[in-house]
Amino acid sequence: MPVEWDYGYQVAYTEFRAPRSGYTTTDRTLIWELINDHYVDEFVGVWTDNDGLTWVEKCYWLEYEFPARELGTYWRQHSIWDWSASEEIEL
Repeated sequence: MPVEWDYGYQVAYTEFRAPRSGYTTTDRTLIWELINDHYVDEFVGVWTDNDGLTWVEKCYWLEYEFPARELGTYWRQHSIWDWSASEEIEL
């Protein structure tokens, strides 16, 4: 089920890059199969990069920006998601 918050930050801590063939933002069945491989209590983020690769990542939600930035940097993420502004923050 999709989740949306009014505030806070989303930080990925692992990544599972979907293969180039078969997983696209328009093939919802295949993306859902990848998402369903996770446990029910896990929070995942899904996004598509400039090359058309779809990524499914396990994530944490954090209330404050500073620890979200610190964790994102530690986990070598390119960005974190700001829910209140509905935009990414590049790291």
